[in-house]
Amino acid sequence: MRYAEISGVCTHPLHRGQGLATSIIWQLARNHRRDGLVSWLDVGCANYHAVELYLRMRFKVIRKVTLKQISRKE
Repeated sequence: MRYAEISGVCTHPLHRGQGLATSIIWQLARNHRRDGLVSWLDVGCANYHAVELYLRMRFKVIRKVTLKQISRKE
């Protein structure tokens, strides 16, 4: 199975609620399916607008990942 990421779809706050991101994501997912690919995406849990949208679009949570920021001591 081959996968393709959907990434970087953003809507300016003044234009949310018009279905713009949904339309773009559905078109990308259709293109992926046509090409024999499985769509996937990742999102930070703090990005609640995106999380809500993806869940409404019936994307499934496959795994939750914890990221840690590290830096070199100066």
